[in-house]
Amino acid sequence: MKSQFCATVDGSDAERAVRKRDAIPVWFTVRDGIVFTSLGPRAHAEGTIEGVIQLVDRDDSLQSRLRTAPIQLCVQLDTSPDHSSNQLDAVIHIDGVKYRVSGTVIDERGKEQPCRIQVVPVRKELYSRARGLIETSVLADKTVFFKGVGSVGSTVIRLLAQSGVQKFIFMDQDRLEVANVIRHEAGLSDIGRYKTKAMADIVRNKNPYAEITTYEEKASDKNIDLVRELVRQTDICIDTGDQREGKLLLNRVCREEGTPLIISGAFRRAYGGQVLRVKPEGSACYQCFVQMLAKDASAYTDPEAETIAYSDRPVPIEPGLSVDIEPIAQMTAKLALQELLKDQDTTLRSLDEDLEANWYLWLNRREQGSQYESWDPLGYGIDGMRVMRWYGINFEAAPSCPVCGDFVQHLAEQANIDLSDDGVRELLSHCEINGEDHAG
Repeated sequence: MKSQFCATVDGSDAERAVRKRDAIPVWFTVRDGIVFTSLGPRAHAEGTIEGVIQLVDRDDSLQSRLRTAPIQLCVQLDTSPDHSSNQLDAVIHIDGVKYRVSGTVIDERGKEQPCRIQVVPVRKELYSRARGLIETSVLADKTVFFKGVGSVGSTVIRLLAQSGVQKFIFMDQDRLEVANVIRHEAGLSDIGRYKTKAMADIVRNKNPYAEITTYEEKASDKNIDLVRELVRQTDICIDTGDQREGKLLLNRVCREEGTPLIISGAFRRAYGGQVLRVKPEGSACYQCFVQMLAKDASAYTDPEAETIAYSDRPVPIEPGLSVDIEPIAQMTAKLALQELLKDQDTTLRSLDEDLEANWYLWLNRREQGSQYESWDPLGYGIDGMRVMRWYGINFEAAPSCPVCGDFVQHLAEQANIDLSDDGVRELLSHCEINGEDHAG
Protein backbone atom coordinates (compact mmCIF):
# COMPACT_ATOMS: atom_id res chain seq x y z
CA MET A 1 0.00 0.00 0.00
CA LYS A 2 1.48 3.34 -1.04
CA SER A 3 0.17 6.66 0.23
CA GLN A 4 -0.27 9.52 -2.25
CA PHE A 5 0.14 12.81 -0.43
CA CYS A 6 1.72 16.00 -1.54
CA ALA A 7 3.49 18.73 0.50
CA THR A 8 3.29 22.04 -1.34
CA VAL A 9 6.18 24.43 -1.35
CA ASP A 10 5.91 27.99 -2.39
CA GLY A 11 5.35 29.75 -5.69
CA SER A 12 5.25 27.72 -8.89
CA ASP A 13 6.68 24.74 -7.01
CA ALA A 14 3.44 24.51 -5.06
CA GLU A 15 1.31 24.52 -8.18
CA ARG A 16 3.53 22.01 -9.94
CA ALA A 17 3.57 19.76 -6.86
CA VAL A 18 -0.22 19.56 -6.77
CA ARG A 19 -0.63 19.24 -10.53
CA LYS A 20 1.96 16.50 -11.00
CA ARG A 21 1.54 14.98 -7.55
CA ASP A 22 5.28 15.32 -7.19
CA ALA A 23 6.36 16.35 -3.72
CA ILE A 24 8.62 16.10 -0.70
CA PRO A 25 8.82 12.50 0.54
CA VAL A 26 7.60 11.72 4.03
CA TRP A 27 7.77 8.34 5.71
CA PHE A 28 4.56 6.86 7.07
CA THR A 29 4.34 4.14 9.66
CA VAL A 30 1.70 1.47 9.16
CA ARG A 31 0.06 0.03 12.25
CA ASP A 32 -2.94 -2.28 11.80
CA GLY A 33 -4.40 -0.39 8.88
CA ILE A 34 -3.66 3.05 10.34
CA VAL A 35 -0.99 5.18 8.66
CA PHE A 36 0.94 7.78 10.67
CA THR A 37 3.39 10.42 9.59
CA SER A 38 6.44 11.23 11.62
CA LEU A 39 7.05 14.81 12.76
CA GLY A 40 9.55 15.26 9.99
CA PRO A 41 11.20 13.45 7.08
CA ARG A 42 13.37 10.59 8.25
CA ALA A 43 15.26 7.66 6.80
CA HIS A 44 13.37 4.63 5.63
CA ALA A 45 12.81 2.07 8.37
CA GLU A 46 11.07 -1.25 8.67
CA GLY A 47 7.31 -0.93 8.88
CA THR A 48 7.16 2.35 6.96
CA ILE A 49 5.95 3.35 3.52
CA GLU A 50 6.80 6.39 1.46
CA GLY A 51 4.29 9.13 0.80
CA VAL A 52 3.80 12.86 0.61
CA ILE A 53 1.49 15.34 2.33
CA GLN A 54 -0.80 17.65 0.36
CA LEU A 55 -1.50 21.09 1.77
CA VAL A 56 -4.02 23.09 -0.28
CA ASP A 57 -5.51 26.50 0.43
CA ARG A 58 -8.95 26.36 2.02
CA ASP A 59 -10.58 27.56 -1.23
CA ASP A 60 -8.47 25.19 -3.33
CA SER A 61 -6.66 28.18 -4.83
CA LEU A 62 -2.89 28.19 -5.10
CA GLN A 63 -1.75 31.68 -4.29
CA SER A 64 1.69 33.13 -3.76
CA ARG A 65 0.93 33.41 -0.06
CA LEU A 66 1.37 29.66 0.25
CA ARG A 67 4.65 29.23 2.03
CA THR A 68 6.87 26.27 2.68
CA ALA A 69 5.09 24.23 5.33
CA PRO A 70 7.49 22.40 7.65
CA ILE A 71 6.29 18.88 8.35
CA GLN A 72 5.59 19.70 12.00
CA LEU A 73 2.25 17.97 12.22
CA CYS A 74 1.14 14.43 12.86
CA VAL A 75 -1.32 13.07 10.32
CA GLN A 76 -3.25 9.88 10.92
CA LEU A 77 -4.84 8.14 7.92
CA ASP A 78 -7.44 5.46 8.50
CA THR A 79 -7.40 2.86 5.74
CA SER A 80 -9.49 0.34 7.64
CA PRO A 81 -13.04 -0.51 6.45
CA ASP A 82 -14.65 1.38 9.34
CA HIS A 83 -14.21 5.13 8.74
CA SER A 84 -16.83 6.30 11.19
CA SER A 85 -14.38 7.89 13.61
CA ASN A 86 -12.60 10.20 11.18
CA GLN A 87 -13.45 12.71 8.46
CA LEU A 88 -12.47 12.85 4.80
CA ASP A 89 -10.23 15.85 5.25
CA ALA A 90 -9.02 18.22 7.93
CA VAL A 91 -8.13 21.89 8.27
CA ILE A 92 -4.86 23.11 9.75
CA HIS A 93 -3.42 26.58 10.31
CA ILE A 94 0.14 27.44 9.31
CA ASP A 95 1.40 31.02 9.64
CA GLY A 96 -2.18 32.30 9.85
CA VAL A 97 -3.26 30.54 6.64
CA LYS A 98 -5.86 27.79 6.58
CA TYR A 99 -5.07 24.63 4.67
CA ARG A 100 -7.14 21.59 3.88
CA VAL A 101 -5.31 18.31 4.35
CA SER A 102 -6.61 15.36 2.36
CA GLY A 103 -5.24 12.24 0.81
CA THR A 104 -5.67 8.91 -0.86
CA VAL A 105 -4.01 5.55 -0.83
CA ILE A 106 -3.36 3.18 -3.69
CA ASP A 107 -4.38 -0.38 -2.94
CA GLU A 108 -2.77 -3.58 -4.15
CA ARG A 109 -4.79 -3.42 -7.39
CA GLY A 110 -3.38 0.02 -8.16
CA LYS A 111 -6.72 1.70 -7.54
CA GLU A 112 -6.72 5.05 -5.76
CA GLN A 113 -8.97 5.18 -2.72
CA PRO A 114 -9.80 8.23 -0.56
CA CYS A 115 -9.01 7.79 3.10
CA ARG A 116 -10.25 9.41 6.25
CA ILE A 117 -7.80 11.78 7.87
CA GLN A 118 -7.17 13.24 11.28
CA VAL A 119 -4.58 15.90 12.05
CA VAL A 120 -3.30 15.68 15.60
CA PRO A 121 -2.41 19.09 17.15
CA VAL A 122 0.92 17.99 18.56
CA ARG A 123 1.81 21.09 20.57
CA LYS A 124 -1.64 21.19 22.15
CA GLU A 125 -1.89 17.49 22.91
CA LEU A 126 1.69 16.78 23.92
CA TYR A 127 1.24 17.48 27.64
CA SER A 128 -2.55 17.26 27.83
CA ARG A 129 -2.40 14.42 30.37
CA ALA A 130 -0.41 16.61 32.79
CA ARG A 131 -2.88 19.50 32.86
CA GLY A 132 -4.19 20.23 36.32
CA LEU A 133 -1.18 18.57 37.91
CA ILE A 134 1.68 20.80 36.79
CA GLU A 135 1.79 23.99 34.76
CA THR A 136 3.64 22.81 31.67
CA SER A 137 3.48 26.24 30.05
CA VAL A 138 5.62 27.57 32.90
CA LEU A 139 8.11 24.73 32.54
CA ALA A 140 8.37 25.42 28.81
CA ASP A 141 10.06 28.74 29.61
CA LYS A 142 12.54 27.25 32.09
CA THR A 143 16.11 26.35 31.16
CA VAL A 144 17.99 23.45 32.75
CA PHE A 145 21.76 23.05 32.48
CA PHE A 146 23.09 19.48 32.70
CA LYS A 147 26.76 18.85 33.38
CA GLY A 148 27.09 15.18 32.57
CA VAL A 149 24.54 13.23 30.54
CA GLY A 150 25.48 9.69 31.48
CA SER A 151 23.37 6.99 33.11
CA VAL A 152 21.67 9.10 35.76
CA GLY A 153 21.70 12.32 33.75
CA SER A 154 20.10 10.85 30.64
CA THR A 155 17.18 9.49 32.66
CA VAL A 156 16.69 12.81 34.46
CA ILE A 157 16.68 14.58 31.10
CA ARG A 158 14.02 12.25 29.77
CA LEU A 159 11.85 12.72 32.87
CA LEU A 160 12.07 16.52 32.72
CA ALA A 161 11.33 16.56 28.99
CA GLN A 162 8.25 14.43 29.59
CA SER A 163 7.20 16.84 32.34
CA GLY A 164 7.24 19.87 30.04
CA VAL A 165 10.73 21.37 30.24
CA GLN A 166 11.65 22.53 26.73
CA LYS A 167 14.96 24.36 27.09
CA PHE A 168 18.11 22.38 27.83
CA ILE A 169 21.86 22.90 27.88
CA PHE A 170 24.02 19.73 27.84
CA MET A 171 27.75 19.62 28.61
CA ASP A 172 29.64 16.33 28.38
CA GLN A 173 32.76 15.30 26.47
CA ASP A 174 32.06 11.55 26.39
CA ARG A 175 30.87 9.41 23.51
CA LEU A 176 28.42 6.54 23.92
CA GLU A 177 30.03 3.10 24.21
CA VAL A 178 28.47 -0.35 23.99
CA ALA A 179 28.82 -0.88 27.74
CA ASN A 180 26.78 2.29 28.38
CA VAL A 181 23.67 1.15 26.54
CA ILE A 182 22.16 -1.08 29.23
CA ARG A 183 21.92 1.85 31.64
CA HIS A 184 21.62 4.85 29.28
CA GLU A 185 18.59 6.28 27.49
CA ALA A 186 20.43 6.11 24.16
CA GLY A 187 20.70 2.82 22.28
CA LEU A 188 22.99 0.82 20.03
CA SER A 189 22.16 3.04 17.06
CA ASP A 190 23.89 5.90 18.90
CA ILE A 191 27.20 4.10 19.54
CA GLY A 192 30.14 6.42 18.90
CA ARG A 193 28.05 9.59 19.08
CA TYR A 194 28.53 12.24 21.70
CA LYS A 195 26.10 11.59 24.52
CA THR A 196 25.00 15.20 24.30
CA LYS A 197 23.97 14.82 20.65
CA ALA A 198 22.21 11.51 21.26
CA MET A 199 20.20 12.96 24.15
CA ALA A 200 19.28 16.03 22.11
CA ASP A 201 17.67 13.75 19.53
CA ILE A 202 15.90 11.72 22.21
CA VAL A 203 14.41 14.87 23.72
CA ARG A 204 13.30 16.17 20.32
CA ASN A 205 11.63 12.84 19.66
CA LYS A 206 9.60 13.47 22.82
CA ASN A 207 9.05 17.15 22.05
CA PRO A 208 9.97 18.58 18.61
CA TYR A 209 9.63 22.11 20.00
CA ALA A 210 12.47 21.66 22.50
CA GLU A 211 15.42 24.07 22.35
CA ILE A 212 18.70 22.30 23.07
CA THR A 213 22.28 23.55 23.08
CA THR A 214 25.16 21.11 23.48
CA TYR A 215 28.82 21.48 24.43
CA GLU A 216 31.12 18.51 23.86
CA GLU A 217 33.74 19.43 26.43
CA LYS A 218 34.63 18.98 30.06
CA ALA A 219 33.84 21.66 32.62
CA SER A 220 37.10 22.85 34.13
CA ASP A 221 39.05 25.93 35.11
CA LYS A 222 40.07 26.23 31.46
CA ASN A 223 36.52 27.02 30.34
CA ILE A 224 35.14 28.45 33.56
CA ASP A 225 34.04 31.62 31.76
CA LEU A 226 31.84 29.52 29.48
CA VAL A 227 30.47 27.56 32.43
CA ARG A 228 29.65 30.78 34.23
CA GLU A 229 27.85 32.18 31.18
CA LEU A 230 25.77 29.00 30.86
CA VAL A 231 24.89 29.10 34.54
CA ARG A 232 23.67 32.67 34.12
CA GLN A 233 21.32 31.52 31.34
CA THR A 234 19.72 28.73 33.35
CA ASP A 235 17.08 28.39 36.05
CA ILE A 236 18.67 25.34 37.67
CA CYS A 237 21.85 23.31 37.20
CA ILE A 238 22.02 19.53 37.52
CA ASP A 239 25.37 17.77 37.86
CA THR A 240 25.38 14.00 37.39
CA GLY A 241 28.96 13.88 36.14
CA ASP A 242 31.75 11.65 37.35
CA GLN A 243 34.53 13.95 38.44
CA ARG A 244 34.61 15.62 41.82
CA GLU A 245 36.69 18.50 40.49
CA GLY A 246 33.96 19.44 38.04
CA LYS A 247 31.32 19.29 40.74
CA LEU A 248 33.34 21.56 42.99
CA LEU A 249 33.77 24.04 40.16
CA LEU A 250 30.06 24.11 39.28
CA ASN A 251 29.17 24.35 42.97
CA ARG A 252 31.31 27.47 43.34
CA VAL A 253 29.99 29.11 40.17
CA CYS A 254 26.35 28.39 41.03
CA ARG A 255 26.80 29.81 44.52
CA GLU A 256 28.42 32.96 43.16
CA GLU A 257 25.70 33.40 40.51
CA GLY A 258 22.78 32.59 42.83
CA THR A 259 21.61 29.58 40.80
CA PRO A 260 20.18 26.45 42.45
CA LEU A 261 22.17 23.27 41.95
CA ILE A 262 21.37 19.56 42.29
CA ILE A 263 24.20 17.03 42.42
CA SER A 264 23.34 13.35 42.23
CA GLY A 265 25.01 10.05 41.57
CA ALA A 266 25.20 6.36 42.38
CA PHE A 267 27.51 4.59 44.79
CA ARG A 268 29.90 1.97 43.42
CA ARG A 269 28.10 -0.76 41.50
CA ALA A 270 24.90 1.23 42.14
CA TYR A 271 24.15 -0.37 45.51
CA GLY A 272 22.72 3.02 46.43
CA GLY A 273 22.90 6.68 45.65
CA GLN A 274 22.43 10.19 46.94
CA VAL A 275 21.04 13.50 45.83
CA LEU A 276 22.30 16.82 47.18
CA ARG A 277 20.37 20.05 46.75
CA VAL A 278 22.32 23.29 47.01
CA LYS A 279 20.18 26.40 47.34
CA PRO A 280 21.52 29.80 46.26
CA GLU A 281 21.85 30.88 49.87
CA GLY A 282 21.17 29.69 53.38
CA SER A 283 22.14 26.05 52.90
CA ALA A 284 25.24 23.91 52.89
CA CYS A 285 27.00 23.50 49.56
CA TYR A 286 28.83 20.64 47.89
CA GLN A 287 32.15 21.89 49.27
CA CYS A 288 30.73 21.40 52.78
CA PHE A 289 29.39 18.01 51.82
CA VAL A 290 32.42 16.52 50.12
CA GLN A 291 34.39 16.03 53.34
CA MET A 292 31.62 13.75 54.62
CA LEU A 293 31.55 11.49 51.56
CA ALA A 294 32.53 7.88 52.05
CA LYS A 295 35.37 6.59 49.94
CA ASP A 296 32.93 4.51 47.87
CA ALA A 297 30.37 7.30 47.47
CA SER A 298 30.59 7.53 43.70
CA ALA A 299 30.13 4.67 41.28
CA TYR A 300 32.19 6.11 38.50
CA THR A 301 34.97 8.24 39.98
CA ASP A 302 37.28 5.27 40.44
CA PRO A 303 40.01 5.49 37.76
CA GLU A 304 39.56 1.74 37.20
CA ALA A 305 35.84 2.05 36.54
CA GLU A 306 36.21 2.45 32.78
CA THR A 307 38.28 -0.74 32.44
CA ILE A 308 36.31 -3.09 34.67
CA ALA A 309 33.69 -3.78 32.00
CA TYR A 310 36.36 -5.05 29.59
CA SER A 311 38.46 -7.05 32.05
CA ASP A 312 38.23 -10.45 33.70
CA ARG A 313 38.14 -8.92 37.16
CA PRO A 314 35.71 -10.99 39.30
CA VAL A 315 32.73 -8.94 40.46
CA PRO A 316 29.30 -10.07 41.67
CA ILE A 317 26.67 -10.55 38.97
CA GLU A 318 24.43 -7.48 39.04
CA PRO A 319 21.17 -7.81 37.15
CA GLY A 320 19.11 -4.65 36.94
CA LEU A 321 21.78 -1.97 37.24
CA SER A 322 19.53 0.36 35.28
CA VAL A 323 16.74 -0.41 37.74
CA ASP A 324 19.06 0.58 40.59
CA ILE A 325 19.87 3.91 38.94
CA GLU A 326 16.23 4.80 38.22
CA PRO A 327 15.23 5.84 41.80
CA ILE A 328 18.15 8.26 41.98
CA ALA A 329 17.20 9.85 38.68
CA GLN A 330 13.55 10.09 39.73
CA MET A 331 14.39 11.93 42.96
CA THR A 332 16.71 14.28 41.07
CA ALA A 333 13.94 15.11 38.61
CA LYS A 334 11.40 15.51 41.41
CA LEU A 335 13.58 18.02 43.27
CA ALA A 336 14.28 19.89 40.04
CA LEU A 337 10.56 20.21 39.29
CA GLN A 338 9.88 21.47 42.81
CA GLU A 339 12.49 24.17 42.32
CA LEU A 340 11.30 25.15 38.84
CA LEU A 341 7.68 25.41 40.01
CA LYS A 342 8.39 26.93 43.43
CA ASP A 343 6.42 30.12 42.70
CA GLN A 344 3.47 28.33 41.06
CA ASP A 345 0.25 27.17 42.68
CA THR A 346 0.27 23.50 41.70
CA THR A 347 -0.79 20.26 43.36
CA LEU A 348 2.91 19.60 43.99
CA ARG A 349 3.09 22.35 46.60
CA SER A 350 2.26 19.83 49.33
CA LEU A 351 5.65 18.23 48.67
CA ASP A 352 7.49 21.32 49.88
CA GLU A 353 7.16 20.09 53.47
CA ASP A 354 8.17 16.56 52.51
CA LEU A 355 11.27 17.66 50.61
CA GLU A 356 12.84 20.09 53.07
CA ALA A 357 16.15 18.26 53.48
CA ASN A 358 19.21 19.13 51.44
CA TRP A 359 20.63 15.60 51.29
CA TYR A 360 18.75 12.45 50.29
CA LEU A 361 20.03 8.90 50.64
CA TRP A 362 18.76 5.74 48.91
CA LEU A 363 20.03 2.16 49.18
CA ASN A 364 19.17 -0.59 46.73
CA ARG A 365 20.75 -3.33 48.84
CA ARG A 366 22.84 -3.91 51.96
CA GLU A 367 26.19 -4.00 50.19
CA GLN A 368 28.82 -6.14 51.88
CA GLY A 369 31.81 -4.11 52.95
CA SER A 370 29.86 -0.86 53.02
CA GLN A 371 28.86 1.11 56.08
CA TYR A 372 25.26 0.09 55.43
CA GLU A 373 25.63 -3.72 55.43
CA SER A 374 24.31 -3.98 59.00
CA TRP A 375 20.99 -2.26 58.24
CA ASP A 376 17.85 -4.22 59.03
CA PRO A 377 16.31 -6.24 56.16
CA LEU A 378 13.37 -4.55 54.47
CA GLY A 379 11.00 -7.43 55.31
CA TYR A 380 7.81 -6.13 56.87
CA GLY A 381 9.41 -3.53 59.09
CA ILE A 382 8.18 0.03 59.19
CA ASP A 383 10.84 1.37 61.54
CA GLY A 384 14.61 1.54 61.59
CA MET A 385 16.98 2.08 58.69
CA ARG A 386 16.13 -0.20 55.77
CA VAL A 387 16.89 -0.44 52.07
CA MET A 388 14.70 0.82 49.22
CA ARG A 389 13.49 3.87 51.12
CA TRP A 390 14.42 7.50 50.78
CA TYR A 391 15.95 9.21 53.81
CA GLY A 392 16.12 12.98 54.01
CA ILE A 393 19.12 14.24 55.96
CA ASN A 394 19.77 17.83 56.91
CA PHE A 395 23.30 19.04 57.52
CA GLU A 396 24.54 22.50 58.31
CA ALA A 397 26.96 24.54 56.28
CA ALA A 398 30.56 24.30 57.44
CA PRO A 399 31.71 27.63 58.94
CA SER A 400 35.14 27.02 57.41
CA CYS A 401 33.79 26.38 53.89
CA PRO A 402 35.68 28.54 51.36
CA VAL A 403 32.55 28.74 49.19
CA CYS A 404 29.64 29.40 51.53
CA GLY A 405 31.28 29.93 54.93
CA ASP A 406 33.52 32.58 56.49
CA PHE A 407 36.82 31.05 55.50
CA VAL A 408 38.79 34.13 56.50
CA GLN A 409 37.41 33.95 60.03
CA HIS A 410 38.30 30.26 60.15
CA LEU A 411 41.91 30.95 59.17
CA ALA A 412 42.16 33.73 61.71
CA GLU A 413 40.86 31.58 64.55
CA GLN A 414 43.31 28.81 63.69
CA ALA A 415 46.23 31.22 63.81
CA ASN A 416 44.92 33.39 66.68
CA ILE A 417 44.95 36.45 64.45
CA ASP A 418 43.00 39.61 65.22
CA LEU A 419 40.84 40.49 62.20
CA SER A 420 40.32 44.07 63.34
CA ASP A 421 43.40 44.89 61.27
CA ASP A 422 42.12 45.44 57.70
CA GLY A 423 45.51 44.56 56.26
CA VAL A 424 45.44 41.18 57.95
CA ARG A 425 41.94 40.42 56.66
CA GLU A 426 43.00 41.37 53.14
CA LEU A 427 45.99 39.03 53.38
CA LEU A 428 43.82 36.14 54.57
CA SER A 429 41.31 36.85 51.83
CA HIS A 430 44.17 36.44 49.37
CA CYS A 431 44.86 33.03 50.89
CA GLU A 432 41.23 32.07 50.35
CA ILE A 433 41.29 33.13 46.72
CA ASN A 434 44.38 31.01 46.11
CA GLY A 435 42.78 27.97 47.72
CA GLU A 436 45.04 27.82 50.82
CA ASP A 437 43.24 26.10 53.67
CA HIS A 438 45.77 26.57 56.43
CA ALA A 439 47.57 29.38 58.18
CA GLY A 440 51.29 29.19 58.75
